[in-house]
Amino acid sequence: MTRSASPQLTTTTPQIYVACLSAYVAGRLHGEWIDAIEDAEEIRADIAEMLARSPEPDAEEWAIHDTSGFDGVPIGEHESLERVAALAELLLDYPGAVVAAFLDGWGERGADELISTFRDAHGGCWTSVEEFADEVLVSDDVKEALGEELYGYFDLARYAHDSEADGGFSTVDTPSGVHVIWKNY
Repeated sequence: MTRSASPQLTTTTPQIYVACLSAYVAGRLHGEWIDAIEDAEEIRADIAEMLARSPEPDAEEWAIHDTSGFDGVPIGEHESLERVAALAELLLDYPGAVVAAFLDGWGERGADELISTFRDAHGGCWTSVEEFADEVLVSDDVKEALGEELYGYFDLARYAHDSEADGGFSTVDTPSGVHVIWKNY
């Protein structure tokens, strides 16, 4: 296969701003930015430390009030920390638009299988949709069955467009190339 490599993409480490809700309700701002590329337990420990420093006694409740480095991937204020960590890990290797396109089909299910399912569904990054279509047709032996001369008349762009319209996959154009997301994950 002649897929183009996906370089390390995120220039900003994915972070969440976690606020102490006791302080917020009391009219005070207390919270901190926490690296989201840690595992969920480490994020949870960082939140516990932030809450322990709260100006309000017995602070226990928190919410995510902002994000940085999530490249347009939505994070809810009460998102599970497991899901936050999984999304942050994906964003180190894939553009946010690609992760967001995957999430449209994945929905709000848990983080347990998020990374492995994404990697199974990600069909690669190609220099063009025609290059992807050619690879599919070669692997399905269509090119060999038609022969080189007849295959030269085949409209790869049209084939890719029609295949995508049939719902088998979706494509996301990014500066690094055309990413394919299979729908049968």
